[in-house]
Amino acid sequence: MKIKIKPFKTLDEQLNYLMKHKNINFKQPKNAKQALFDNNYYNLISCGKIKFAREVREQKHDYDLSNFTDWETYFENDCRLSGHLMINILTFERVINSRTAYLVSELMAHEKLSGAEFESLIHTIQGDYNHTNYKGVNTWEHITKKTFGELRHIIWLRCLGMPNGL
Repeated sequence: MKIKIKPFKTLDEQLNYLMKHKNINFKQPKNAKQALFDNNYYNLISCGKIKFAREVREQKHDYDLSNFTDWETYFENDCRLSGHLMINILTFERVINSRTAYLVSELMAHEKLSGAEFESLIHTIQGDYNHTNYKGVNTWEHITKKTFGELRHIIWLRCLGMPNGL
């Protein structure tokens, strides 16, 4: 697949391109240039490409006449929504990590795992690359530091047949 190389455009060139190719009006070009400088053309314009497109044909979008402030408002709302989602995702990750750390620590402390289950869990907590020095103690420290992507392997052990597992 060929990579399409796009030449650098100054802020004035970007405004001209947006007027000619995206059918965008600028009531205050100075403010629009500042918005592009602060937020990046790619972030700001790509965010609203589908919303403001009247028609899409062969990877090309046609646009009705619009104002740059509409695109900017759409981008800002998208950023606010993304921020809200990120806060909730991080909270969810913290709760899942905390609960998993507690439950796994409890299993280990009460010796509810067979030798093979214990070794499998140790290996899973260490990760594929054994990047921790985890040996089965202070389990909560090691699990709490994991990302949700890493944590899913520990949670899935239960689905793989750990009878007394999570």
